[in-house]
Parts: sequence; structure tokens; C-alpha cells
Amino acid sequence: MSILLIGDKRFSEYLQTSLSNHNLKAVPTACLKEAADLLKENFYKVIVCTMPYGDYANENLLEYLKENSPDSNVIFIADEICVSKAIELARTGLFTCIKKPFLIEELVAKIKEALESELPVTIQEEKKVPPVWFDKYVSGVSKKAQIMYSQIKLVAPTNFSVIIYGETGTGKESVA
Repeated sequence: MSILLIGDKRFSEYLQTSLSNHNLKAVPTACLKEAADLLKENFYKVIVCTMPYGDYANENLLEYLKENSPDSNVIFIADEICVSKAIELARTGLFTCIKKPFLIEELVAKIKEALESELPVTIQEEKKVPPVWFDKYVSGVSKKAQIMYSQIKLVAPTNFSVIIYGETGTGKESVA
């Protein structure tokens, strides 16, 4: 089995059933201790964890999972998470975060992507990501443009989906 589910027992069992309908086998767990025991015995390419989880903040839980299984791709399912927090978590090894409510097909797609991917992007690997260059495009020099470029540089090395919006002719396609 290459998928480990951590979270509320009923929700983990629901996810296990839903994933099995998509030919994905997963092991549900109801507590971190049970998950830690399984991680000592087996390698799971993907760990799906519903958030929040007990006394652990998102960062602490990710750190805990990465200590016990550093080569696993971790996916959080969260009720609420701000983009800046998600980006910060991605920089420390989170594969992706899915916000509730979600379609099971969305989770299946992310799991399949994680199963096919190499090791997750970590802080060390992030340095290997080529820098975002704006030389090929017309670029602004205003303060707002500089803020936009810094946001692009934050999101570019992650697996997060983003929405680029603005009026016609503002450069959405160039940013994409």
C-alpha cells in the first residue's frame, strides 16, 4: 500500500472507500500514534491528513510526518488555510493542500500526481528550481508590480493552483 490516511475515523474510512472506487488502495488510521507505528513498518509514497489534527498546528504536524517519513508526499485536507500559510508549508515539504469541501476526483488527481512524482520539493531542492525570469515580457517597475513579482516567485516553485485575474491587457497571460 502506498497511501496512508490520517484523520477522523469515519472520514478516513469514507476516503478509503472512495479511493478504492478509483483503484487506489489506502490504509486509514485514526490517530498519529497508529500512523507513526505504520510509518515505522512501511513506506507510504502519499500521506493524506485531514486538518486540524489535535494539538498539532499545521507546521508541527508536517514536521512530525516528515521526521517519520521524509520521502513521503504529504497532502493536507483543511477546513481553512490561507495562501501564505500554504506556501510556507509547501516550502517545508507539503505536496499540496486541498480545502474542504472538495470533489473526490480532485483528491484522486492530486494523489495520482503525488504517486507519479519524484521526491517532494524541499527547502534544499527549492534552490534547484530555476528562477522566475521576466526578461521575455514587458514588466512593470511600480511598487504594485514588484509586489506581484514577489508573489509569483513565492508560488512558482509550488504545486498549488492559482487564479490569475485582472482586466484585459494587464498581462495575465505573461504571468501564467
